[in-house]
Amino acid sequence: MKNNLSCEIVRDLLPSYVEGLASQTTNEAVEAHLAECTDCSDMAMRMKSPEPEPEQQRRRAEIDYLKGIKRHNWARIAETAVLVAVLVFALFWIRSHLVGREADDRFISCGASLVDETVVLSGQFLTDGMAFGGVSWTEEAGIVTARVKWVEPSVLFFSAREINARYTPQGDVRQIRLGNRILWEEGVSINPSISRIYETAHAYVGDVTADVALANALGIGDRLGPFTNELQTTEEPYGWTICLEEEYPLARKEQIRPYLEGYSCAMLALVDNLGYVSWEYDSGQQTEVYTVTAQMAGELTGADIKSWGGSATAFQELVQLLDLGNTVTQGHQLPMNGDTRIEIISESRRPVLAVEICYRYTPDGEIFQSGGVCNADGESDLFGTEKQVTFDLRTEDLEQLSSPVDMAQISFDLYVTDMEGKEHLAAENICPQLQPGWSCSYTLIDEGDGFALR
Repeated sequence: MKNNLSCEIVRDLLPSYVEGLASQTTNEAVEAHLAECTDCSDMAMRMKSPEPEPEQQRRRAEIDYLKGIKRHNWARIAETAVLVAVLVFALFWIRSHLVGREADDRFISCGASLVDETVVLSGQFLTDGMAFGGVSWTEEAGIVTARVKWVEPSVLFFSAREINARYTPQGDVRQIRLGNRILWEEGVSINPSISRIYETAHAYVGDVTADVALANALGIGDRLGPFTNELQTTEEPYGWTICLEEEYPLARKEQIRPYLEGYSCAMLALVDNLGYVSWEYDSGQQTEVYTVTAQMAGELTGADIKSWGGSATAFQELVQLLDLGNTVTQGHQLPMNGDTRIEIISESRRPVLAVEICYRYTPDGEIFQSGGVCNADGESDLFGTEKQVTFDLRTEDLEQLSSPVDMAQISFDLYVTDMEGKEHLAAENICPQLQPGWSCSYTLIDEGDGFALR
């Protein structure tokens, strides 16, 4: 059937059509028009869908609004969480890789010296997980204290295990420390083990905790075995008795006596009110007791035993005098784990023909190894084409010494021969507090009338 109805007529008929009130003929005519007219078809669909009640409209609007707020809040929470995570990571990264934290001196091998009124600190970290992050300095009553910061190594920044820092003090310097550890005192380098022992010095033998710390630092248990302590603090002279648990037959009596005397002198020197030290042990036949009094210790050492505890330098001399060095510095002995290298870089205005280095070992002060480098043609500067010359201190070079070597006790002298054949002492008794595998660099400078090492 041909559809001749206009849109106006169809729209007038739509209410009756939607309500089902129109005749069959009218319905057919309207449906034919709707099939061809999109606008009228859409209007019919809207008329068939009832309008929601106002209350329903309001509720739907509220629900839609709340859903929108919820979606917005979750988005903000997610954004905030991401931002907080980024900030926490950034702060952790900055603290770990840039700001750093103070390093425990147990993880540092370090030495210090006073060169041209400047404090020089040099060394390295003992673990690959720590890189140099700077040094903070304090100065009080002639004591300069360095606190080394460490950071985690990073591929984004230059990370070095080596520690190199300088400080210009405001006044006279009598002692240089790394945290609580004494590195240098009155021109003398202090062995790390000596410093750790000296830190345990205390005033009263009745301080049990301090007593145990001193005994452990001395390594008494490592040398003589397990022991217990008995203290006499009721009347002077105050005493400290060490009861050894291991049996020492009479045949070993003379063998252990030097250790008993050496440990006693060290204890008497570092505990202010201690008057005697007794050693009690089982000989297999009877209980032996050996006592060292303060007076006896003075006779053994040639001076008032308390004077040896007055400074780290004096105590280090006492350890060397008693030949305790190989006992109390066990943690710094051979075997070595790598050759040690001394590098000499020249800034001399004059050509240098030869350089010779002589190594000394502090306990006896004798030169135990020498080595030299000279120009092969004998006519041109040794440093002419090279930036530096090097001297390796090898493991086998140290084996000739009669006792295990504490490398921090090694020093060296340096001699330079100019092109006129004149020999100059450029440096004497330089003690870099070497450690196995270290590479230490020095600069040779021309002072006009001679050479010096920096």
